[in-house]
Amino acid sequence: MNYGIRKKILYLTILGMAGAIPFVFNPFGFFRYEVEKIYLFRLIVSLMFAGWLVWMGSLKNIRTWLWQWASEVKFFDVELWQIFLLAAYGLATTLSISPADSFWGLPDREFGLITVAGLILFFWLGRGIFNRVRQVESLCLVILIFSSLISLYAVLQKFGLEFISDARIVTLGTDKTVIRPLATLGHPNYLGAYLAMVFPFILFYYARVKKKWLKIIIPLIMIVHLAALYFTLNRGGWLAGMAGILCFLIFYSIKIKQPKRVAVLSIAMLVVIAMFFTGFFGFGGDKRTKDLTIEGGSMYVRIQEYKYALTKIIEKPLLGYGPETYMYLAMNREYTEKELQIDDRLSDRVHNIFLDMAINIGLIGLIIFIGIFIKMFSTAWKKIQSEVQGSGRLVYIAAGSSLIAYLVEVQFHFDTIVTSIFVAVNFILIYANFSKNKLKDADDFQPAKISLPVWCLAAIVLIISIYLNIGAMIWNVIGYKWR
Repeated sequence: MNYGIRKKILYLTILGMAGAIPFVFNPFGFFRYEVEKIYLFRLIVSLMFAGWLVWMGSLKNIRTWLWQWASEVKFFDVELWQIFLLAAYGLATTLSISPADSFWGLPDREFGLITVAGLILFFWLGRGIFNRVRQVESLCLVILIFSSLISLYAVLQKFGLEFISDARIVTLGTDKTVIRPLATLGHPNYLGAYLAMVFPFILFYYARVKKKWLKIIIPLIMIVHLAALYFTLNRGGWLAGMAGILCFLIFYSIKIKQPKRVAVLSIAMLVVIAMFFTGFFGFGGDKRTKDLTIEGGSMYVRIQEYKYALTKIIEKPLLGYGPETYMYLAMNREYTEKELQIDDRLSDRVHNIFLDMAINIGLIGLIIFIGIFIKMFSTAWKKIQSEVQGSGRLVYIAAGSSLIAYLVEVQFHFDTIVTSIFVAVNFILIYANFSKNKLKDADDFQPAKISLPVWCLAAIVLIISIYLNIGAMIWNVIGYKWR
């Protein structure tokens, strides 16, 4: 396999993951949504890794590559900090109050060390793949197609049109007759976070297309997306959508030097999403905003969770309690009478990314996590300032805006595999260099022959992944049949 074919396969794989993973779910599984996406993601990443091993050809080439990387890497390079983050997760897992849960993740979440390692590996394997803006346009087109199908499904669900038997239904806590669509994401909050993160990519594609019929159709598609986002009644998603869209439009106005035109669009978008919070459009939005108070409603419950989390962080600040362990801490929390009346469910997340990180991997891991995002935003800013191609600058604006939407959403919720994949994709895009066509690593290794140890190592990776992920999918179906 030559270098060009290998790169094209990786490129198509990233496109497929960004489009298909949010879309697919298993209607015949006991856990229909999140875990199936995680199993599929981990399986694909293992295939990518096995392919990389075969490409390297020999253990000598792998050692040479590692030595070259170690000799060239700088302390503040994001690649090194991701290794620090993985080490923090590994240490927290080893010292966890429940090591098994920290390694594998909770049964309905699967967000333990093994999944985090897969996300970091996905970035490492995907970095350098994008080196032309047309590739990003294709990525955005794939995202547009699949997100449109998901948004349309959400709108149909809102109006009572469901195509899956025995589908899960999420309603509003204050009014059980108000349906909150979940589409293929499994929860309205997951759907809201996903839609908020994809909006900048849709805006990027709209800015790049030349055909008039697309200029007419895409705004109509955006209306469907906004409707789906509103129907989720996910206030964090509303804020995230507003932040991502406005960030894109503001920086886009600087790029195209038409600030007045974009200012009008920004104000219009701000007014539309602000109307979400007023409940102007009805459909449950008017009821949803009534419990947005500190003294009552879901906000009151969140604040109690935050207060308790802070006390636990103080007790074990450096390394945390281990990934996926907050549920055990929450079992010992004393719930107020008012809280039990509003929502008496046991929480397995703090619903704030920084508090969750501090609980899971300690303040050391949290500092590393924040450092990675600071590095990515600073890199994007420098490239926006210095990139020769205007279209290249637009890529960094879209990726940065999507990350802004993510960070806003996870202040009120938590990570999912879909949002995590899009974080990795945004990192890959920010890492892209549109002035060069050479992949930074692995392209210097084109062995005429693949050694036996490498074949064995690649086979072991695939066998273990198939056993863990496809086996889990099968058991998921069996569990559904036996329930």
